[in-house]
Amino acid sequence: MNSSEETRSLFSKWRQEQAKFDVIYKGPSLGFGFRCLVAKISDKGVVSLAEKEPTPESPASILVQFRLAEIASFVSDDLGKFNLSEEMRFMVKSSVAGSWIFTFKNGERLVMHKQVSAA
Repeated sequence: MNSSEETRSLFSKWRQEQAKFDVIYKGPSLGFGFRCLVAKISDKGVVSLAEKEPTPESPASILVQFRLAEIASFVSDDLGKFNLSEEMRFMVKSSVAGSWIFTFKNGERLVMHKQVSAA
């Protein structure tokens, strides 16, 4: 189990880096994927994932919001959890800088694949 401070630190780091992610949300009756970045972390621990960085001219288009306090645990860089073939694992590792599975208290999951930056 990971602490909420550790989780907040991770999302804050990604926010500062403006890291881009391919994300998969998996709930009991719905799953969907999208590409995003961490747009905001509120003082109350609400994380906002958006399509792009907000600007004064164009506010962020929020895709998902969740409370850090609702995350029960997370694992990182464990591609074995994704049941990938060796060939797929190689392809994913070449385009993904890291992967995290966040499990919420209600059983929902958020899988985040950090994209390799084009630097």
